[in-house]
Amino acid sequence: MKDSAIVFVESNTSGTGRMFLQSAADLGFRPILLSANSSRYEFGAGGVAQEIFCDTSSIAEILKTCRRLEDRFIIKALWSSSEYYTTASAAVSQKLGLPGPDCFAVERCRDKNSQRQVTASLHVSAPRSLMARTTKSIQAAAADIGPPIVLKPVSGSGASA
Repeated sequence: MKDSAIVFVESNTSGTGRMFLQSAADLGFRPILLSANSSRYEFGAGGVAQEIFCDTSSIAEILKTCRRLEDRFIIKALWSSSEYYTTASAAVSQKLGLPGPDCFAVERCRDKNSQRQVTASLHVSAPRSLMARTTKSIQAAAADIGPPIVLKPVSGSGASA
């Protein structure tokens, strides 16, 4: 009989990453961590989760790895506790017929400009926002909006943009 598994595509690198894996195990699932570089995780998944090398930058590779895992496990869920992998996780979940968020919705939520356009179309109140790609367009946007101004990358966090 195959074990039921929850597959994690990468993880956040804080202590909560290990907590997610441990919680899956505590609930009776086999936690499996797909990672391109397991040394990123100071908490070490060893003992808590089965670690499998996978090119997690590729949806096709994540899907191929999961298809191989289906020979040994019943995959009940696939997700990531790292925001950077939520779109790929949602896409693979959909391809595997697993429950999870719509990957197009996740992609729009992760892109701040797209998110602003969607909320504006729904008449949701939000601070004014303009897309600016050059120093000149940033200056023009700042003059148009007026202070205070917050500059944010379209995706990711300030440290990784």
